[in-house]
Amino acid sequence: PNYMALFLARTLVGVGEASFCALAAPFIDDFAPPGKKATWLACFYLCIPLGVACGFMYGGVVGGSPRLGWRWAFALESVAM
Repeated sequence: PNYMALFLARTLVGVGEASFCALAAPFIDDFAPPGKKATWLACFYLCIPLGVACGFMYGGVVGGSPRLGWRWAFALESVAM
């Protein structure tokens, strides 16, 4: 992969994440049990900053490794997905 492939992939991921975040809250509101809506929404919105924090740590560890580099960060994440 080169820089342009990385840029295009990241752009598509951003579009997908933005549409997911915009649609998830109404979906949870519609389908969560009435007494659990606040808990479900809190869990969903807590996962966003936790995911960002874990992503920074994962990217720093794997991307900063002299043996692996940023390409391995993407490869390992794709296997995990």
